[in-house]
Amino acid sequence: NEHKQVHSKIPNKEKKESFSNKNEMRWRCKLIFIFSQSIALAMRPSSMKMRSKVMMCEKKDLNLMLIVGRGTSPYGLTSPSPNPPWNEVVSSLLLRLKVFEPRIKGKIYFEDEKIEILNERYDAAVGFGLTQKRSEFTTKNTIMFLVDETSNEEVKKQVFCANYKVGNFLTEFICDVMPWSEAAKGRRAVRQSFDLLRRHSAEDSVFAILLALNAIVTKIPVASSDINPSWDKGIARNIREFKKMADCCGSEIFNAITDPQTKKAIDLLTSVDLRDQVGSYRVIVSNETPQLEAFSLCILQQNNCFDCDAPILDRPIVEPIKMWRGQPLDNESDRQIFIGHLDVSAAAATNYQKEAFSWKICCGANPAYDAFPMQHQIFYPTKKVDSKTLWYDPVFCVETLDGDLIWTKRHYRCVQQKIPGKYLLTTLDNGLVSKEHWTIVDAADDLEWAIFSYSGAAQAAGQSYQGALLCTRDGRWPHSAIDPNSQNFQRIQSAFNQCGIQLFELYGHGIPSHDVDRSFMWTPRFLEWAESNPPPLDRIGDISITSWRKQQRALDAAASKQLA
Repeated sequence: NEHKQVHSKIPNKEKKESFSNKNEMRWRCKLIFIFSQSIALAMRPSSMKMRSKVMMCEKKDLNLMLIVGRGTSPYGLTSPSPNPPWNEVVSSLLLRLKVFEPRIKGKIYFEDEKIEILNERYDAAVGFGLTQKRSEFTTKNTIMFLVDETSNEEVKKQVFCANYKVGNFLTEFICDVMPWSEAAKGRRAVRQSFDLLRRHSAEDSVFAILLALNAIVTKIPVASSDINPSWDKGIARNIREFKKMADCCGSEIFNAITDPQTKKAIDLLTSVDLRDQVGSYRVIVSNETPQLEAFSLCILQQNNCFDCDAPILDRPIVEPIKMWRGQPLDNESDRQIFIGHLDVSAAAATNYQKEAFSWKICCGANPAYDAFPMQHQIFYPTKKVDSKTLWYDPVFCVETLDGDLIWTKRHYRCVQQKIPGKYLLTTLDNGLVSKEHWTIVDAADDLEWAIFSYSGAAQAAGQSYQGALLCTRDGRWPHSAIDPNSQNFQRIQSAFNQCGIQLFELYGHGIPSHDVDRSFMWTPRFLEWAESNPPPLDRIGDISITSWRKQQRALDAAASKQLA
C-alpha cells in the first residue's frame, strides 16, 4: 500500500514533465523538418528551372504571355499622347523586346479573355493593370509570373519566379538565410522587375523582362553583363573578378576607397544594378571625382575586369531623310541640320535668330539619355578645313541624389559615315568609352524641328541603349504640329514610328493644350533656377574630354584657393 501511495503521489508531476518534454520534442522535430525541407528546397533546382536549363540548348524561342487590363495606363504623362490603353502599351513593348532579343515570341491577352495554355512552357507571364485573380496566371506551364504595381493586391499575391512565391513564409525564410538559393534568385528577379516596371517607361519595362529572363531562364546578351558582385554570379566568379581588379588596378582602387566622395559613389553603385541606367547615371553624375574616373577607366575600360561585351543594336533599321529643302541630302546639308540654330558660319540660313546652341530637346524615349531636364545640344565644326568631323557638346541639368540642381556637360566626336545623314559619335564619360550611331530621321526645311535617332553602347560597362529625340529651337512642341491632323504632326509621328517608338513612349514635353501644358524638360521650376544659374554654353573645342576636365579641375581648385 505504501508503495502504491508513494507511486500515486509522483505521477502528476512526472506526467506534466513528460507532457512538456513530448511537446518540446514535437516542436524540435517540426523545426528540424522545416529546416531540412528548406535546405532541400533551396539546394535543388526546381523542376521549372531544370526544364528551362534543358530548353536553353534545345529551343530557339523564348515564349512570353503578356496579360493586360482593359483600362488606361499611366504611361506617357509628359508625352504627346498620354495615358494610352494597356493593350497599345504592351503591343509596342513586345515589338521592342524582339529588337533587344530576337528569340522572343509572345502572345497578348486581355485579362478577361480565355488564355491558351501551351503544351510547352511559357518562359514568363507578365501582367499589366490587372484587376482580377485567375488560376491561369500561375499555371505549371509558366516559369515566372510578374506584374506591375498598378495591378491589384490580390493579383500581386500570385507573383512567383522559379522557387520563389510572394508572401510564402517558408520561401521568404529561405531567401533571408540562404541568399545563394534558387528561391533567393527568384526573389531578386521579382523585386528588380517590380522596381523597373513601376517607372512606366518603355525602356525600363523592356529591361524588367529581359533581366528576369537572363537571371532565371537563359543568357540574354544585352542583359547578361554585370559588374556588381552578386550571389547569382557564384563565389568562384566573384573571387576571380576581384583578383583581377586587385592585380590590374590596385592603386586606383586604393585612391578611390580612401576618398570619401568616391567611396560613397562606389557604395551606391554597388547597391544599384548598373544595367539600371537611370539609377546608375544619377549616382555617377552626383559624385564625379578624378578618383572615380580613374577607377572606372582602369577596371572597366582598360582591363574589362568583368568581361562585359554589350553590343550596339542594329535593329530597327532606321533610314535617314532622303530630301531636305528640295534637294537630296548630302554631307553638307546633314551637317547643317545637326548644327541647327548655332551662331556659326557653317549653319544653314533660317528666319530664326541664331543662338548659342544648336537645338533644345523637346522629348525623347530613353530614360537614361533623355530624362535629364533642359538639354541643350551644341553641334559645331572642327577648326580643320574640309574635315568631316563635328564636335557635340550636350549641356543638361541633373538633380543630384541630394536634391541639388547642377549643370553637366559632355563632349563627343562626330564622324560622318558614307551614307549622308549618318554619324558615329564617340565619347569618354567618367572613364568609359561610349559609341553611338546617330541618324537624321527627318527635319523641317525651316529647322523648326528635327528628329535624330541613336543606338549606342558602353561596351565595357555592359550597357546597350537606343532611342530618338525631337529637337526644336526653344524646347517646346513645334507650333506647326500642335494639330494632330497637320502634316508636320504626321511627319513627326511617322519618323518616331520608323524608330520603333510610339508617341506615348516619349517623355519630356507634350502638346500644349488649354488646360495643361505638360512638360518635364522645361518646367517653371527648372526655368526659374536657370535664370540665376545660366547654362555653360561655351564650346569645349578641339580637345579631348579628358584634357578639358583637367582644365576644369585646375580652375575649380584655383577658385577654391581664392575663396579660402
